[in-house]
Amino acid sequence: KKIALAILIAFGATGAQGQTVRVGILAGEAPELGNELTEAIDATGVAWELVTTNTVGAVIGIYTGPRAVGAAFYSVS
Repeated sequence: KKIALAILIAFGATGAQGQTVRVGILAGEAPELGNELTEAIDATGVAWELVTTNTVGAVIGIYTGPRAVGAAFYSVS
């Protein structure tokens, strides 16, 4: 789990290139994983703005399982 979060965060931080990154966080039936992801993003030092936090619904959850966590991000131009 920690390695997957680190890879996700590193990917988002690499694309930031000094810009603010807008982030949307999705979590399944484990909101604590969404909180861990938020804390890990904070620790990178990248300027970021939380756009939304949502739960994963049944359509995505059927493929990922109940403890899925993820993020969508883009740089603010």
